Amino acid sequence: MKKMKKILYSFLCLGLMFGMSSCEDELFYQTVPNGPMVLLDNVVVAVFNAADITNATYEADIRVPANNVQSYKLFARVTRGSFVSDLSEVKTITDFSSRMVITAAELANAIDTLKRSNYNPADPATYVLVDGSDDLLPGDRIDFDNQVTGTIGGRSVTLTSADQDADLATNPNQRSGYRFTTFVSCPFTAADMVGTYSVVADPGEWTLPDASITVSVEAGASANQIIIKDMFGHAAFTPSTSDGPFDVIVTVNATTGQATVARQNAFDTANYNLAFGIGTVDGSGFAFSCTGGINLNLTFRVAAGSFGTFAYNLQKN
Repeated sequence: MKKMKKILYSFLCLGLMFGMSSCEDELFYQTVPNGPMVLLDNVVVAVFNAADITNATYEADIRVPANNVQSYKLFARVTRGSFVSDLSEVKTITDFSSRMVITAAELANAIDTLKRSNYNPADPATYVLVDGSDDLLPGDRIDFDNQVTGTIGGRSVTLTSADQDADLATNPNQRSGYRFTTFVSCPFTAADMVGTYSVVADPGEWTLPDASITVSVEAGASANQIIIKDMFGHAAFTPSTSDGPFDVIVTVNATTGQATVARQNAFDTANYNLAFGIGTVDGSGFAFSCTGGINLNLTFRVAAGSFGTFAYNLQKN
């Protein structure tokens, strides 16, 4: 009898094991339909060239991973200091086999007016008319927030960046075509960049809370370099255990305003009550001497790994 009980117990255990495995297969290996997605696989022309704005373009090789997109509708908003346009439709793309080209003329035709928050059509000081590409100026920021129509599991849907996970929509490493930003570029002169800047975007909160929210920028060793002094305010943080202050060198393409930050020491994690040692930043973005704007996407790293990529934007005072 005892032997029979052991045999039955063994079969019961096997049955439970196979049952759990079957449930696991059903739970973890079901096919999830792919949502409609457009990727900016390779940005070929990253900014609208202010030196030849009439013929300027933004160009990128795009890809639809699941081959389930019927149309890709581009909407843009232009920001120039305190003047901002409405989000306006620029064009619709249905052929994904060729390079996406957005011309400055198409953008200007879509953007009718840049408005201040106190916009009054009777007061010209509260708006700027955009009649053609010549009205686009160096330093103009263009934010694209787009609409994709496609299928999910055979069902037709139209999605925007609002339908994406927040991290997916805003992380530049995802190369999402739902939302991206470019600029009208201007020639870079390091001497024009020298001055005091306010930190206007730091969503990762890397600027230390006891530090000033302003930083100084100096000319670098070469004509196409600037130095952001004590980038995250370690010198102003008391008490400080850092080896800083940490000055970060930014190299800028003199023609396009595109900025590159080679990996370099930038912060001490002890000042954030962490024990990962000295941290580095590296990344890219834009620097415009004509508007005094510096817009970077920086990856924050320590020996143990990466904290991720965050925006870091400065505006000259």
